[in-house]
Amino acid sequence: MKNRWLAAALSFAVSVGPVCAQLRQRRPGPRAAAPVSAGGEFTNPSPLVARITKLTPDGGRLDWSSANNLIVFDRKSPSGYFDVWVMQADGSGQQCLTCGKSALPQKHKGNPAWHPSGSFIVFQVQNDTDRRMGGRLIDFVANPGAGYENDLWLMDAAGRQFWRLTHVAEKVGGLLHPQFSRDGRYLFWSERYARGGENGLWELKLARFSMDGGTPVLSQVRELRPGRQQHFYESHDFGPGDQNVLFSGNLEPGVAMEGIDVYSLDLKSEALKNLTNTPDIWDEHAHYSPDFRNILWMSTRDVPKNENALVRTKSDFWLMGADGSDQRRLTYFNVPGHPEYIPTGATCADSAWGKDGRHVAAYMILDVKGMVGQIVMIELRNIQ
Repeated sequence: MKNRWLAAALSFAVSVGPVCAQLRQRRPGPRAAAPVSAGGEFTNPSPLVARITKLTPDGGRLDWSSANNLIVFDRKSPSGYFDVWVMQADGSGQQCLTCGKSALPQKHKGNPAWHPSGSFIVFQVQNDTDRRMGGRLIDFVANPGAGYENDLWLMDAAGRQFWRLTHVAEKVGGLLHPQFSRDGRYLFWSERYARGGENGLWELKLARFSMDGGTPVLSQVRELRPGRQQHFYESHDFGPGDQNVLFSGNLEPGVAMEGIDVYSLDLKSEALKNLTNTPDIWDEHAHYSPDFRNILWMSTRDVPKNENALVRTKSDFWLMGADGSDQRRLTYFNVPGHPEYIPTGATCADSAWGKDGRHVAAYMILDVKGMVGQIVMIELRNIQ
């Protein structure tokens, strides 16, 4: 049981990342120029990238609001739990939104996403369930990148009001990566609804989001289980006109977690398209560019596997056309000889586009088991 949950948590760990210095309300801005792995900047690291700059050395899963130009992210505290923070797009003005808030369970809080209005943030919260056995292991698999016994909560942009949105089944349920639609009328997430398979049985959920008298309401909840197996899904993004969604999963029998692909699902016809189609490579965290012409995602493609590792955990960012064509490597954090190379390796994970379509705030995990990572700003060249 322990090894299975550890393997599952490490498989989900590309979503995992650090959180707050507890109860401290401010942190300093970006560090002086130096290699990204040490605290600064690289220029001209690859044909598609003009510059990579570190925003914060201890950050995690994130989202970037086009309405207020703020980046919301999670960070690991000295207690080992994650909290939700916010900062300016240059890394300055860092402030914790959930630290010490009595309205919330005092465990993991993370995986935040902005409402398109910039007025609300949806995020995951580990339920405050009393566990006399396995507490530390449960806390590990309940981190925001694994989502066991997590529910969805909503808060205002200032972190003053909090509302619980879901109630997953105790000891069975969990969820991951909530995402608002472009018009703000729908919420999309993935949820573990039953035991079974390697990591439980999962489904995608889509719900109508509204405010009724100042209280958030989820209605018209739709359950989606595309493919021939439901061993894992992770929700990523909405497409043009909110007509389709991006997600990842291992949808075909025999495909393991390390072979999850990125898919597009038409919400009307439920037509499914595999955009990466690499059952022996881990592809995840797909997000459309603001003009919907490109998709940025993470992949273990062309990254050597450590045969002694429990799962393949090193990855880089890639770019492809919206239809899955023209797949190009964006970063080379795991390739010796490149300027941004990190000798100890990096697991590229979550990312968020800036509204100009030339900047991407990105999360890289540097220690999967310790859940330690950093947030960098990737400045792109004029991509087509």
